[in-house]
Amino acid sequence: ILPIKEIVFGPQFSGKAKVVTYDAKWETQSAEYLGTSTFDCPAKITQEEEEMVITATKKACHALGVRDYCRFDIRLKDGIPYFIDYNANPALGSRDASALPSAVFGLSYPEFLAAIVAVALKRYR
Repeated sequence: ILPIKEIVFGPQFSGKAKVVTYDAKWETQSAEYLGTSTFDCPAKITQEEEEMVITATKKACHALGVRDYCRFDIRLKDGIPYFIDYNANPALGSRDASALPSAVFGLSYPEFLAAIVAVALKRYR
């Protein structure tokens, strides 16, 4: 499991739902995009919260039969992780969601991709 990445919502989200919309993902000049372009990685959560997220993530992967890699969008409320979205085939571009956590983990982008391929190849050897 890569380090947990947290989106830091900017002041333009004060009093609004903290949701990454289409504009926040793709419209680079929009207030939503500019207001969600900052991340904490690893996330600024307690050790106990991190352990709860990791444990819950491992259980979810097992229950869903995840192989190789995936991404979960999780909301942490009152120290409890709530799974919002499961992406079985998340984008793996050098600017996508997994790039920063893999770098924090100590992997270059090519090493990160090679690790995913290596895990997949173990099934076929």
